[in-house]
Amino acid sequence: MSRTPGPWYAKGTPKDGWFINDRDDRLGHNVLYGLPDATLEANAHLAAAAPELLAELKEKLCGVECACCFRARIAIAKAEGRALKATT
Repeated sequence: MSRTPGPWYAKGTPKDGWFINDRDDRLGHNVLYGLPDATLEANAHLAAAAPELLAELKEKLCGVECACCFRARIAIAKAEGRALKATT
């Protein structure tokens, strides 16, 4: 599975809606609607930060089979569209 490379940006207003755009303004997906304005804006910024959060999480894995890294690997698998089930 591939995705549009980051960075992504949240753009919008409560009136016009919130959009997730890539660095070249090619994405423009309005995937956030039907919630209070403040929630929509917060969700847009969180979604826009996803590529950077994923990269940082991958970089910070310690390589030891600790509970913290196990949960991080589950989150990474989810972000990459893979299934990794928690057993702990």
